Amino acid sequence: MRPLLALLAGCVVSALLVTDAAACGNATMADVDANVKKVKAAEAALEKGDVATAKKTSLQVKRFLQNVELIVQDGKRTEDLRPLLRRATRIHTLAVSRDPKSTEAERNESVTEFERTVLGSLHAAGRQKEEPEKAEPTLLADHAEVLSRIPARTGPALMVLRTLRDKDLLGSAHAFAALARLEKAAGNADAEKDARERCRKAAVKPAICDE
Repeated sequence: MRPLLALLAGCVVSALLVTDAAACGNATMADVDANVKKVKAAEAALEKGDVATAKKTSLQVKRFLQNVELIVQDGKRTEDLRPLLRRATRIHTLAVSRDPKSTEAERNESVTEFERTVLGSLHAAGRQKEEPEKAEPTLLADHAEVLSRIPARTGPALMVLRTLRDKDLLGSAHAFAALARLEKAAGNADAEKDARERCRKAAVKPAICDE
């Protein structure tokens, strides 16, 4: 009974300290709003190429969400935090992948979490390889981009990127840059040139197209 009493006591103390908490273990709505702003800031940093800020800020959101219930209710307002977690995980994985300082182990770990948290049942069923039109193209492009930096998984990455390109569903400059790298490795000079040209048209910083 002592552990239970300790837990209940902790809840009472938390309730006294944080008056707008939805429940013991839940986030406050102020906390939710603050972390939504952090995700937007991380997304903006990633768009500008500031991977360090994007990685740091999205990781803060992920850690916050690991310690709260993902369904938060406060009177008439209800928040489902699962989409926020998926968004933060997606940003963090891309930031880790694009950061030249990231290790292979860090990239592998972030991709595993991306597949579990973001792709979910779609990845488990393997449909992202066979039927990309059934998933959001930008999501598949992001997944293929991060896979392109993992040597053992460049094959599936190239297949998905080519499929999206052929269906005119590839719009990300980073995805085109990944496609260019993979086509170069495969010895396809014309396809590499085409991917780099498309990358430059879409890029905020064209330098990424020459990596």
